[in-house]
Amino acid sequence: MTRRIGGALNADALARLHFHALDRVEQAQAIRRLAATGQGEHTIACATGLSVEQIRRVLAEHDEQIGTAI
Repeated sequence: MTRRIGGALNADALARLHFHALDRVEQAQAIRRLAATGQGEHTIACATGLSVEQIRRVLAEHDEQIGTAI
């Protein structure tokens, strides 16, 4: 569901639509980039439309991948 203001999608809704159009790998990369800039889990969840738990899972999977690569 998207919100319309004055007949046009607002910027937040457009960003979420764009995010959800990405494949799973690209979504994970975007989440990691947001986290690397200092964005918190709740902020990322709000921006992406995902739950905080989903954000934590993506970040934890990345940490595991890095740990096994070392």
